Amino acid sequence: MAESTNENLEMVQDMISILPDEILQLILEKLPLEDAVKTGCLSRRWKDVWKYITRISFESSWVESTGKEIVPSLDHFVSLHQGPKVKCFSFEMTYELNMADQVNSWILFAVKKNVERLCLDFDVDRVNYELNTEHDPCYELHSRVFTCESLVSLTLRFCRLKFPDLFHLRYLRTIKLWQIELPDKTLQKVTSNTPVLEELVLIECSRTFDFYIDVAPNPNFHTLEIVEELSEVHSWTVIEINAPSVRKLVMCQCMPRLEYRIKNISQCHEVRLNFDSMFGAVQVEENGGFRDYEDILLKLLSNFKHARTLRLCNWCIQLLSVREVRKFTGSLSFSCTHLDLYTCFQMWETPGIAYILKACHDVENLVILIDEYDGHAVLQIYDVLTLYDFEEISKFWRNEDYSLVGHLKNLKVVEFKETREEYHIMNNGTFELHTFFKERELGMHLVDLLMENADNLKCVVFSSDKQQHVIYRKDVDVVDKV
Repeated sequence: MAESTNENLEMVQDMISILPDEILQLILEKLPLEDAVKTGCLSRRWKDVWKYITRISFESSWVESTGKEIVPSLDHFVSLHQGPKVKCFSFEMTYELNMADQVNSWILFAVKKNVERLCLDFDVDRVNYELNTEHDPCYELHSRVFTCESLVSLTLRFCRLKFPDLFHLRYLRTIKLWQIELPDKTLQKVTSNTPVLEELVLIECSRTFDFYIDVAPNPNFHTLEIVEELSEVHSWTVIEINAPSVRKLVMCQCMPRLEYRIKNISQCHEVRLNFDSMFGAVQVEENGGFRDYEDILLKLLSNFKHARTLRLCNWCIQLLSVREVRKFTGSLSFSCTHLDLYTCFQMWETPGIAYILKACHDVENLVILIDEYDGHAVLQIYDVLTLYDFEEISKFWRNEDYSLVGHLKNLKVVEFKETREEYHIMNNGTFELHTFFKERELGMHLVDLLMENADNLKCVVFSSDKQQHVIYRKDVDVVDKV
């Protein structure tokens, strides 16, 4: 049996070896780079195949797998590569000042090979995280990157950008800048010279001064994503956004700035806010407490009245709940037709959900994305929570019935979606509402409220990644059971 198995393995290996080089290269590009290089030891046929691969990625797994440092390994790899083309070139390392010449040689290698996707991470271990790329020692990106005609995607982390007088990246579609200081006019200059740019992602950029995000008008541009942490951004700084062509605005992680000024996003039809990393942050109290953040959030939301799609996170909902309990909410109004709400369906989210529903009077599609309850996902404002009897949720919703009259007249479809993987909403093909919400009383009351107040409601959908159950409004018997 052992001899037979060995013969079969040899036969399979021989069958693969007779494939054309182009096919073998495609096979190797599906493997981690360290495994692809090892195939050179299989036989004389495989000796040089890896030298022609077009996807080159030196990540932390290289060191873990080979025990060799990235810098000498990359030098050696570049010297041996024989292919005419590199589609993707990326590395992760912690930059040191004596590496400049080596890094420049790698970049020139990639540019000469007509690289399409370039991803350079100079602070993989976050050793330089507290440094500022505007005045602290760091790598200055080689100017040839800005004249690379083949470049489609560019990702940079912790380096200094110094632009040549003239540059034009005619095919660049995606830019991701991470941990880089971007002085005034920097983004205006970049986006003015990238005529087909579609997506701009800014992660932890310009943390120590006011951040001006000025994106040149461009009919191809659709997504602006801003990701910020709370601890490293100076809390007295502001963000100003001028992106007249942007169609989707995403703001993630935290809301650390004193103010968010939206100058022009006139074409923006989709806004997504996910600040759930604010939960439990000590800096929230140090920076002035939740009341300041309530004001900042409300002012930010007021800029998105005309968005057609609005997605709000659990933290936003809870902050609006606190504001509503204090009767300080004020009147906001949104024109969105599609509304996504992330919620754990806990009692303290009740007033916030009600407020948002009343503010979105044109909504046609409502999606409630149910997160698994996390004990840390609660605003630490116990003095405020005790002011309101959250336990009487049914009484609260009875009072809301009157205030919601006329606000949900356009609502047609509601979906409650469990976000956990492998979550099954039906057992043995049978759906039960109580089982779906699993003692989340708020969800039960919300279903009743929507059924009673949304006169044009067509159906309510209960779903997970694996299953779906639909209750149609016209099905009177099923609705009665609900």
